[in-house]
Amino acid sequence: NFELFRNHIAAYINRNQTKANVNEILLTLSSQTYALNERYRTRHSSAIFDILVGIGDQDKPATLTYLNSFGLLNPEAKYRLIGSGSRYAKTFLERIWNRDMTMAKVAEIGYFVIKYIEELKLDHTVGLDTRGPQIWFIPDHYAKNIAQNERKKDIVRQADNQEMNDFAERVKKRLDNYNKFIDGLFVDL
Repeated sequence: NFELFRNHIAAYINRNQTKANVNEILLTLSSQTYALNERYRTRHSSAIFDILVGIGDQDKPATLTYLNSFGLLNPEAKYRLIGSGSRYAKTFLERIWNRDMTMAKVAEIGYFVIKYIEELKLDHTVGLDTRGPQIWFIPDHYAKNIAQNERKKDIVRQADNQEMNDFAERVKKRLDNYNKFIDGLFVDL
């Protein structure tokens, strides 16, 4: 269901690349989310999905907008958890979340939670495919045209291969530490 949604949105963006603005795209996301969820709501409740949209703007702070399965928009003030793994992520984020976290730190936490759920087999619908997670950096007041030698943190972009490797390495170390801690809890029993 989500792949069908993604294909509808990609086709819309390709058709309207030069003239579509953020509000029109959000309306399209809203109507497509509702239409596809409504089509499958009574047949396959596991196919129902909601959406998080990060929006970067040159002149404003970045925003996070949540679209529920009915396509209703709700701008978020801090963070939003979606999907079947959200109940596990909530445990971590409630303890460590703060507004001053960097985008890279939030991305690493998300990566960790997905790997944690996957490794512990807590939910079979959560896990990383061979490409890993999709991580996008959406800074406040981003620079539209930035020279190659300028700072990467100032542009809207997907994490590069080196960053993904760094995330994977740090997440592996955290999971190893977590597993050692859990194993240590039961040593004396």
